[in-house]
Amino acid sequence: MDGLSLISDDTRATVIHNINTGYEKPYEVKGVRKNGEIYPVRLEARNIPYQGKNVRVVEFKDLTETKRFEKEKENLEGQLLQAQKMEAVGKLAVPPFFGSSIKRQDQLSNIAAIHTLIWITEFRLPPNGVGR
Repeated sequence: MDGLSLISDDTRATVIHNINTGYEKPYEVKGVRKNGEIYPVRLEARNIPYQGKNVRVVEFKDLTETKRFEKEKENLEGQLLQAQKMEAVGKLAVPPFFGSSIKRQDQLSNIAAIHTLIWITEFRLPPNGVGR
């Protein structure tokens, strides 16, 4: 089998150049599946002696899933950034007096809850407020 038949026409020249120069670092090209579908592939090759000859051993790695996960990660990072921007805008949109009134309201709720607890304990009423 000719390994070059597994490479798309538009990236085959890169592969041939790397074979001729003995390039041994990983690089990406487009592969061709049996059904003709083009997919991203990473190639990494080594020239080694084998049975008295120099041969080139090549690793093909399908990057389809890797590329899909990278794209999904970019989308999620974009959504996170957008949410952070919206959160920042929301904080800027609340006037200081409104924010402090929210804090006061929370404090008043806590005071009311403590007052109710004291009242229930003092008169020994059950928590549902119904008398004996």
